[in-house]
Amino acid sequence: MTTHADQDALDKTLREYVEELNARIGEVKPVPRVRKQHHDYTLAFRHVTEDMIRMFATINGDMNPLWRDAEYAAKSPWGAIVAPPLFVDTIGTNIALPPPPKVEGWNLYQGGSTTLMYKPFRHGDVIDAEDVWSGITEHSKPGRPHRTFVLSGERRFRNQNGELVCTIVSRIVATAPRSGAGSQAAAAPVPERPLRRYTEAELREIYVHYDDELAGKLRRGATPRYWEDVHAGDDLGVTIKGPLDILDLASFVGVVGAGLGFAEKWALIRTEPERSARDPQTGAYHFQMSWHLNDAVAQAAGQPRAINFGTFMDLYFSHAISNWLGDHGWVREFDAKITAPMYVGDTMKITGQVVRTYEEDGRGLAELALTGVEQNGLELMKVRSVVQLPHAGRPDEVVQDVLSGDGPRVS
Repeated sequence: MTTHADQDALDKTLREYVEELNARIGEVKPVPRVRKQHHDYTLAFRHVTEDMIRMFATINGDMNPLWRDAEYAAKSPWGAIVAPPLFVDTIGTNIALPPPPKVEGWNLYQGGSTTLMYKPFRHGDVIDAEDVWSGITEHSKPGRPHRTFVLSGERRFRNQNGELVCTIVSRIVATAPRSGAGSQAAAAPVPERPLRRYTEAELREIYVHYDDELAGKLRRGATPRYWEDVHAGDDLGVTIKGPLDILDLASFVGVVGAGLGFAEKWALIRTEPERSARDPQTGAYHFQMSWHLNDAVAQAAGQPRAINFGTFMDLYFSHAISNWLGDHGWVREFDAKITAPMYVGDTMKITGQVVRTYEEDGRGLAELALTGVEQNGLELMKVRSVVQLPHAGRPDEVVQDVLSGDGPRVS
């Protein structure tokens, strides 16, 4: 039973934690290379290669030869293989978070992010990054068994020439118990999302879609999409991802450099064993990230089964956008908001449309809005994106603009 003293102590701990973190707003730190605590999001890779780019496309099922085929890419306006939008995810996206408060049941969830892209990642690039801390705000709602906080910050990536390649503003959602009842009070109730068997018609739709992706039928590709031909209300087509399984998730973990094994995994578990679930059969500890790969770990945190990575879900939308946009366009801004978790066994169907077209400093831009729903129609994610398209008769205009070196720089 929770006493008033317990409640006061909990409130005091959380209040002091928020005050401490907000006193550090604007703090700039280099991105760590070695993971020393659970929520150190490191710079996993610094050296960009064509092999990395190809593997990144592979985990997303993105068959565009611009990311994979050197001969095809050499004939494109880019002149060589370039990375897909959001390739930065394989380098290290989320800001390195501060240590959690001394509160049992402090759980973290991906809340979405905003990515601004200035330059493509290309073979031979050497990347460095820094984190800028933006603070923590409370977004609790009455009647819920937990309090909700959002931790945010910006990660800036630059290449060997000092050029700002992209920035990411991360939003991490944290939940904490309203009482001293511990982690069970903080965990969300198990959602009513039972796994069901797909019908043969549903599976046929998915596999025909994948056949079309393999055949290039879903991709604009080498045919320029001109700004003058794009209008508000234009349909962006359909992109399907699923049914999500553990191989999909394990492949993502490997390519983005998030994997841990044996002694190195234990080095993190032993720092916070109370935050690491025990396997119900073996009794062994699981690293927290295992809730993406193991149903039992996810269920210990109040989820029905293993839960998808938010950054992996981002890739599905970037694939949809680049398929529609074609090789001559550029994704300038990508803003994602997760509205519900995606679990193992779920399938996401993404649709979208053009919201508006406009010009800025002579550049032809379009704002896109996309939504992803799971197999029962539940919305999982929303994305807003700004893309740049070439003007009619100037197919290489956007590529020349992006590669010109006129973009923002950091010292």
